[in-house]
Amino acid sequence: MSRISRQDSKFYDYDVNPEGVASGQLELLEEIHTKLGTTDENVYAAWIQSRNPLANIVRTLEKQTFPEIEDVMRDYEEESTFLALVDTRQQANRIAHAFRISGASSSSDGSVVANSVSNDNSTGIVLIDDIINSGQDFRINDFRDYYSSRGFDLSKCISVETNWIVGEKSEKFNGLPLPQLGYLALFRLIEARGLNEGDAVLFAHANRVATISLAMSGVEYEPIAGREDLKTPTVKPDGTLSFDDHYKPVAIPASSQNLEVFKQLSTFAAPQIFI
Repeated sequence: MSRISRQDSKFYDYDVNPEGVASGQLELLEEIHTKLGTTDENVYAAWIQSRNPLANIVRTLEKQTFPEIEDVMRDYEEESTFLALVDTRQQANRIAHAFRISGASSSSDGSVVANSVSNDNSTGIVLIDDIINSGQDFRINDFRDYYSSRGFDLSKCISVETNWIVGEKSEKFNGLPLPQLGYLALFRLIEARGLNEGDAVLFAHANRVATISLAMSGVEYEPIAGREDLKTPTVKPDGTLSFDDHYKPVAIPASSQNLEVFKQLSTFAAPQIFI
């Protein structure tokens, strides 16, 4: 099997050729079976660091759904981490759903945890920084003051930058659609830091399908910082700033209801692997 060379690979490549995408998915599958010691037909949640060559497979699939993503994320690659839901049922052996998140970093054991690092110019959460920098009269102190006053630990907060179906939609796993498996994995990421009521938020750009899915699963969400008027920034083909009206920035707090939903569904979570 042809492997992706760490020496030869660009760090951030959105244009891996079809043969490279196919061999990369097989390499990812090999990593899963080797690290977990199983070849069971399953859905696996694979966390992939930004500079790992396998992340370029996810980037290439991401660009097929979001053609503007390379320009949008140009300055945020180091802050990105990828979650690939790999479906091995009926020998599908492919990435079936994927997420790009920010606000996470590697821990000493190689796992990934929520750990956003802020400074005077950045919240450490790409989605929030993008909104702040998009001319919507929303400042970094507005964000910090709102959530700090409610007792949230902003270092535990993460954001979903993109979230998309890859190819043909997969069947449910353990009775759950794959996007819900992804959100379960995201909450487990925060849980590694200690997931308590009222101390963490998962931020996301949600379209109509996503909001319906969240509501059907009983998950509560709210406008970011209480601002119903905030929009999702994007980039036009000519490189100018625009807004995507198909998406709305939302906050999914660690409320008592959401924690109960997470608890009830956690037994159905996909096995995790960190790459």
